[in-house]
Amino acid sequence: MSVIPLSKWYPSMYEKWEARLAELRRAGVSVDVLPSDRRGLVIHHTVGGWGVNATAYARQVADQHWNQWKRPGGYNFLVGFDGVMREMSGLTHVGVHSGTTEWNVAALGLAFQGDFRTIAPHKGMLDAGRHMIGTTPVKSDQWTHREVRPSPTTCPGNALIALLPLEPSMTKQEILDTLGITNAELGTVKQLREAAVAEGIEVSIVPHMRNLFRWGKTKDFPGAGGGVSEADVKRIVAGSGIVPPD
Repeated sequence: MSVIPLSKWYPSMYEKWEARLAELRRAGVSVDVLPSDRRGLVIHHTVGGWGVNATAYARQVADQHWNQWKRPGGYNFLVGFDGVMREMSGLTHVGVHSGTTEWNVAALGLAFQGDFRTIAPHKGMLDAGRHMIGTTPVKSDQWTHREVRPSPTTCPGNALIALLPLEPSMTKQEILDTLGITNAELGTVKQLREAAVAEGIEVSIVPHMRNLFRWGKTKDFPGAGGGVSEADVKRIVAGSGIVPPD
């Protein structure tokens, strides 16, 4: 699960962007940011595009933002309805997404295609976001657009906010290592809960996301079901897909 470069999904926009970058650099205008200088990510939703072909919609957003800001997307990255992450302004360039220059420089803009005021993104979209956070050399601290924008906004929508912060993807082995137990020891619900409590970790299964998350404190999700059931543990041990394969 990797990010599709702008050059692959929109070659003509990539060429315009490279020419624009060269023009800005010749003029002494800095648009480059080291990943290590980023404070984290600002999370957005696009509002439009729910259920629309992801590549076509990403091109529509890129065209609109180019006309506004001469950027191949105010966002740095866009997660499509197809669960694919597409590069827009990219990892090392300043986007135009937060409403302030400070936050545009300090944080990547990560947007999800669709309107998430009442409906949550599907599993594939969330997986793409988690994978990017886990593999990108940027701090994983996260803010919502409504937290950083000077004027009021509902972005990124209450249904998406309820699922934040997005945790980096964890393999089954990483989860076991975090809990300090081996696969052979993961035999009962009691053992799993005791190990979690001993480590100060709250463990819960979120069925509609089909993944295991760990949080420093209990976090409420729609349909979270309140903890780990014996059936959930059996599925984890069986490697049925709730936990990503090693």
